[in-house]
Amino acid sequence: MIGCDLIDILKKCYEDFLKIDMETEIGHLLKHKQAEKIVGIWNLWSSISFSQFEKYVWRCINKAKKVQDVINITGTVHIAINLLYVLRNHQLCKVSKNGEIEFSNKLMNFEVAADLANAVFPERIRNKKEHGQFQATWTTSVKRANIIFEQVPPWKDVFFCGDDDLTSLALAQISGNAFNISVGDIDSDLVSFIESSSRREGLQIETFEFDVTYEAPDRLKKKYDVFHCDPLDHGQGIDLWLQRAQEVLKGKPGDLIYLNISADRLGQREYLLFKHLHEMGFYLEEKHKNFSSYQVEEEPFLNTEKLNEEIEKINIEYSAIKDLYIHTDLYVFIRKAVRPIFLPQEFMEIRRKI
Repeated sequence: MIGCDLIDILKKCYEDFLKIDMETEIGHLLKHKQAEKIVGIWNLWSSISFSQFEKYVWRCINKAKKVQDVINITGTVHIAINLLYVLRNHQLCKVSKNGEIEFSNKLMNFEVAADLANAVFPERIRNKKEHGQFQATWTTSVKRANIIFEQVPPWKDVFFCGDDDLTSLALAQISGNAFNISVGDIDSDLVSFIESSSRREGLQIETFEFDVTYEAPDRLKKKYDVFHCDPLDHGQGIDLWLQRAQEVLKGKPGDLIYLNISADRLGQREYLLFKHLHEMGFYLEEKHKNFSSYQVEEEPFLNTEKLNEEIEKINIEYSAIKDLYIHTDLYVFIRKAVRPIFLPQEFMEIRRKI
């Protein structure tokens, strides 16, 4: 059940969760003469957003077999207990005496299950130097798709800003077309290729030409929950992709950016990347070192003569480069703040229970 029915169910669960969560954490303060002010501070700084609640539920469906798994996902015992309490009250899960969890078929959609083995390997397309294309391996594309599938509820809107790696095709396949997927790329041939491939495989992917050097068109602004990119990793390139991310994402807490770049190539600029994204309201949620692989001999800017001279220094034949790969890291950034707050006019220390 992917769609409005499931979202409506989750919204009802969320309303109940908010009440019990606040009662658990600050119930002892609700009779205080400043209770209204305290609730306002709680809602501003500590209340869990609907987007975060959705992710808790989705990750539990995929990963949680026991109560300990829910604690691992939510971060605290009390959030885990309250989440399971609400889901159980809505008959969406059962919890056994020994802490084992069984989710209802109302939450489980057996047609939407990641099947990495059956992700069809598409024919390779040629890297175009003029567009700075350098395709990751198909194995990488499937890994990326799988991590998105595990982390993002499948009713979300996902935008691939450039996709010569064809990760969109992998995601549509392993999710059973559950996501609303769009691909924008400057390369008209690539756009046509993804369109024809998706049509041939019965996949639902929206495709269009998209140039990151220009502002996103109005029809795309504030449309997406997830932004995935593998940008040119010089300063101007990364900045352009992040500008487009800020335009097309919905601007709500929980927005996600999946960014594939190499920390080793960035060097100390990595700090400036974090600082820039922090100012945009994003925080680093995960970093996967050497997550994506690229075959060296396919690098469109490769100076084969120069590289041959270099590898001769260590007595390696040039033919050996076909077995060499370079890597990028996968950064996952999540929006925590919609706008910067100059200084909290009212503040009190509220620490969640363990």
